[in-house]
Amino acid sequence: MRFISNRDRPVHLGPFPLERITRAASPPDLSALQDAFPPRSETPLGRIVNEYIALFERFRTEDPAPERAPYPQEPRRLASELKANCYFLNASLAGCCEIPESAWTGARIDGHGHALAILVEFGSDPEPDNLAAGWIRGSEYDCALLRAAEIATISASFLRRLGIAATAHTRDRTELSHAKVLAAAGLVYGANGSRRADGRAIAPFIGSRYASCIVTTSEPLAADQPLCGRGSFLEGGLGWWLGAGGAQTWWERRLASRRPSDGSRFPMEKIKRVPEPTTLVLEDEVPRVPKRANFFTRALNGDLGDKAQRERWRFAYKTPIADAYVKLIRAMVPLQNGDVFSERNKIRMTPLSTHAASSR
Repeated sequence: MRFISNRDRPVHLGPFPLERITRAASPPDLSALQDAFPPRSETPLGRIVNEYIALFERFRTEDPAPERAPYPQEPRRLASELKANCYFLNASLAGCCEIPESAWTGARIDGHGHALAILVEFGSDPEPDNLAAGWIRGSEYDCALLRAAEIATISASFLRRLGIAATAHTRDRTELSHAKVLAAAGLVYGANGSRRADGRAIAPFIGSRYASCIVTTSEPLAADQPLCGRGSFLEGGLGWWLGAGGAQTWWERRLASRRPSDGSRFPMEKIKRVPEPTTLVLEDEVPRVPKRANFFTRALNGDLGDKAQRERWRFAYKTPIADAYVKLIRAMVPLQNGDVFSERNKIRMTPLSTHAASSR
């Protein structure tokens, strides 16, 4: 339910009205903040997810481009661009700060004085009677961490392509206290804020169900002020309920939480359906073209000559952020194939439509 359009909301502000939370005028007390990372999941899904996280961690730090790109040295502009990219990649909250001296837990990275902090909220929990609950339960944190690690790795890679030193920090590969950086960047409440029984700091609007990653850099970033207070149900005020500034509302989250977990974000189950496509498709006249006929594949196999085969991998990536995706995409390709397990899993399969109907 939305009362105010989000058409004109700046992307770097994100989906939540974080700008409406009261900010502290002085640095927060970080002395009592400690990281409380859940242990690595050993569920089948968790093991797969952590394999990809480890893959991303291989690209957490590299040498920056030898020449500085002609990017303006404007801390506020760069901070806004980094946060906008985080939200484009589905981060829940993002903020920037100067790195507190007490946040370093390992070897201090020379020259790195600012940080981009990233939070990703857990996904919706499947209903107990949904078959997916059996293999998703226990890996919620790891799945959120995978997305946070991806965003952090891409953001650090983007900065390095501008000629700026940057390093991504995950749960297992970090030189920083995440909790202290998150508090300094205004993404969680400080030492006087509320805490869950598991010791995790509370983030506005999303609570403690989140995973975090950090990007440290040598480039100045406009710092967000730390949060003030302890957090409450009414944080964000009436604007949180009405969607002031085009932000997401409390009602939207409430309604989304009541959707069946196997339903999409939009109520597609209410769209009229027909047995056959309404577009004329003459199936006997539509040829099946093998992948081998693809000209990229033909070039790779030498059908178009030696030069095309040699230059097949040469592409011009027009923006630094697009180039930042490339290594991750190529590195993931070998993991997308593998041997099929010899025995079919003995699991009772229920048609999706059956569960969706019962959930409603």
